[in-house]
Amino acid sequence: MKRPNRLVGSLMLTLLGAVAPGCGVPDEEDAVGNTSQEITNGAASSLGFIVTIGDTHHCSGTLVSNTAVLTAAHCAAPGDSMPVTFHGVPPAGGGEPTTVTIEGFVLSRHPSWAGGVPNDVSLVRLLEPATSRVNVTWPRLSAKVTNGNHTLVGFGPSGPNCTDPSGVRTQGDAVVALVTSDRIIYNGSTHRACSGDSGGASLDSGSSRIQGVISAANSSTTHNPGVAQVLSWLGVAVYANASFSGAAQAYMEGDHDVGEFIDVTNDAISSVSVSAGFVLRLWAEGGFWGDTQDYTGNVSFVGNTMENRTSSLQVLRGVTMYRDVNFEGIQQTFIGPGSYDVASLNVVGNDQITSMKLAPGVTVVACAEAGFWGDCQSFTGWVSNIGALLDNRISSFTVSVQ
Repeated sequence: MKRPNRLVGSLMLTLLGAVAPGCGVPDEEDAVGNTSQEITNGAASSLGFIVTIGDTHHCSGTLVSNTAVLTAAHCAAPGDSMPVTFHGVPPAGGGEPTTVTIEGFVLSRHPSWAGGVPNDVSLVRLLEPATSRVNVTWPRLSAKVTNGNHTLVGFGPSGPNCTDPSGVRTQGDAVVALVTSDRIIYNGSTHRACSGDSGGASLDSGSSRIQGVISAANSSTTHNPGVAQVLSWLGVAVYANASFSGAAQAYMEGDHDVGEFIDVTNDAISSVSVSAGFVLRLWAEGGFWGDTQDYTGNVSFVGNTMENRTSSLQVLRGVTMYRDVNFEGIQQTFIGPGSYDVASLNVVGNDQITSMKLAPGVTVVACAEAGFWGDCQSFTGWVSNIGALLDNRISSFTVSVQ
């Protein structure tokens, strides 16, 4: 049987990349998960890290680590049970390609998602490592959006009018027309998405690095929220030169040894950009030993101790606390899990905290008195104003990590 065509027209994708300033964006299009819009002129795809999510396979997803899948925020709400199904991949013990489902749940949705294309990203956590069940590898996040062609991949319906059955993983190329601070815009003459493609990937055609996550489409252009938004929420970028220039590589939470240093090679890191709620720990030796230093925020020069000396690194989740509302003023980041009494607040200050950004899956229980007692309150996500109960009253807190 002739395979139906997919991928025609245009998509909206969630940009994944280093934080960058941007300009105005066009009017919002329809969410791909909610309307019938075609991805046509594509071909069958063998990229096993593109998955379906949910019992009804209502959206696509992209495996980004052994226990994490990116999908669109409009596909999944925090806390939802979210099975993840791998299609046409060999089982971990060997054998013919098959279909395998791993249970998971939605760990977090981008805190700034407001219903449109910008920040349309959710993170699904698998309840067991993907490689314990299937023989699969996954692509790296791109640290910067690349120009030229991107490859769009998803499981939505096929055919010119999205009338053919869904469930076939298909890919096709689209040409980048413009990159703004919150999306990649593709020429509308090539590819577009159908219902069910949401959460699939936009990939660098040359290296298969993830550029964005499929969000929505219309008949004239394709738009994706991209790497700037994902990395500003989920990870870090490291650079070969000072002031965030030269070769760049992105990392998400976890331990990353020298074998993963590809775009920025061994002993070559000079500057770093770290999402709020995370700590980047650099090590001089492979295997996480030797001289070490922690970094938060944007650091234009890592200093003489670690410049061009990093051979392994860790990305650690926690919370960044701010002295002023809306994430302004003096700030301090704390790693989870942990308990922090009043003496730990040596930078942001005792009775000074007004807002905070927590990494996905992190919960803070903050208390008004030293020693973890008095008025206490629980926080998750990004909290621009912690409210009257604890505003300028926090003296101790615990950080838990899910």
